[in-house]
Amino acid sequence: MDSKKQFEEYVEKSRDLFDEDKMDEALVYLKKAIRINPHKATLYFEWADYTKNFEHKSLRYAKGAAIDPNDAYFYDGWGSCLERQGKIEEAEKIYLRYAESDIKPLFGLTKKIGRFLYKVGKFDEAIRVYSKELERNPKSMVFCNNIGYILLSKGEYEDAILQFERTIEIDREYLPPYLSISTAYFQMGELDKAKNFLEKANELKKKDSDNYYLKQLNDFYQQDVALIKSFLEKATEESEKKILQKRLEGVEYIFNELTNTQNQKDLEIESEAL
Repeated sequence: MDSKKQFEEYVEKSRDLFDEDKMDEALVYLKKAIRINPHKATLYFEWADYTKNFEHKSLRYAKGAAIDPNDAYFYDGWGSCLERQGKIEEAEKIYLRYAESDIKPLFGLTKKIGRFLYKVGKFDEAIRVYSKELERNPKSMVFCNNIGYILLSKGEYEDAILQFERTIEIDREYLPPYLSISTAYFQMGELDKAKNFLEKANELKKKDSDNYYLKQLNDFYQQDVALIKSFLEKATEESEKKILQKRLEGVEYIFNELTNTQNQKDLEIESEAL
């Protein structure tokens, strides 16, 4: 039997065993296929799927990326496995290698990397990642809004508001920037303006019949409260602590407003049912 046909049979057998949840046997045939063609990048992606050990997975993704450095999925898997191992600095390097390259972008991966960088306190790097994506897709309201959100965390309120206004220009019915502008004005101590944008947000929420954005934002703000508290614990400069404390108050203000609005809706639905 020629090597090409043998290779195809090994790959097919490996995948059949994988589908039957026979991982060890599947890996035996996959390795046989790799011995015949060690430069087939996708096989290393499959190998990573066959193992539960995150260190082994990351090695397989690294090998795949070395063979095909233009496949974004390898960087996604590689970075994620390093995160799971607690190797945050290594994960950051891999994510930035992808983000700063000319590899065809994956929307979900770029968003994930920006969020990862924000979580580890690398605000400028996160803004750089989102900004590069905005250059490719200037109509992306998500990335435009995310830049503003990070600027809030840096205490750059006026620049953040300008970014949120740009987001609204892209889509006037996108709820997050209205809430974020409200948060910014709250952090600046301009409560009347904060309430004004909350009222605009409430008008939009009436159109959000299935509460899609409201549910997402509730989850997001709960996570962000915990995250900002962790930033506060690590902060050493008083100026940084002051910004973060104000940021926490702003997020809690919006979160409480969202919660109160949702509770009122639930009560209305319950009374209608009665």
